[in-house]
Amino acid sequence: MFGGGAPGGYCSVECAGNTQCTDIDPQSQCVGAPNAGGSVCLRTCRSQDPTSAAENKCLGRHDLVCNSEVALGVAMFSGSRQPGWCFPQCGSNEDCPGRLCDLFRGVCTDTPAPGLPIGEHCDNRDQCAGGLCVATGPSDSFCSAPCVVGQPVGCGFGLNASPREAACLGPRFTGFLSSEGAWDTGACGELCAVDSDCIQAATRGWVCRLSAGALERFGRPGICGPPDLSDAGADGGDAGATDASAVVDGG
Repeated sequence: MFGGGAPGGYCSVECAGNTQCTDIDPQSQCVGAPNAGGSVCLRTCRSQDPTSAAENKCLGRHDLVCNSEVALGVAMFSGSRQPGWCFPQCGSNEDCPGRLCDLFRGVCTDTPAPGLPIGEHCDNRDQCAGGLCVATGPSDSFCSAPCVVGQPVGCGFGLNASPREAACLGPRFTGFLSSEGAWDTGACGELCAVDSDCIQAATRGWVCRLSAGALERFGRPGICGPPDLSDAGADGGDAGATDASAVVDGG
């Protein structure tokens, strides 16, 4: 019903109204899902960090992501917690035994997604296998992909991957004083230890910048970026500041 196999499976049922869902799980809703051919019950969630462990956001699964109204392109970022729904989000082929992880759609498929890898230069998201093109300045950009914020896996690399060449750097949708948070949609960025680890090092002079906490979080000490971040905005090229124009299609 998601246009591919949900990693780890996704319990659901066809529905014609919310009560058919809430009778099974109060934290669910009857909505139309891509390729479902009708409406099905999906787990509900709210954007930004959970207020307590009791919230059990997306059941704490690393292979589910809370796609908020903002991520689905049906509302603007408000700065407050907004409604969302838990969709599949595979992080690597490890989540898809015998199949391949399509990072953009978050599902397991039989064929690899076409397009450029994470870190490569792009002019638009259609060029990228991950379906996201992040601008870091007037002429600098890189291919990215959706991921689950706060999870130790994703961006094509499983739990025990070594070296880890990409990771979920932060939320895709941010505001001046707040941002989305744990289990929300994030954006992948390229990791590095030296400049030559960066795909765009030879072609565009990209460099490896040491990032506080990166070694502990990701196993690599740096994040790839353009040599001059003076025009990259307040976030200095952080992929977490992805513009909302690159809309996740929820599929």
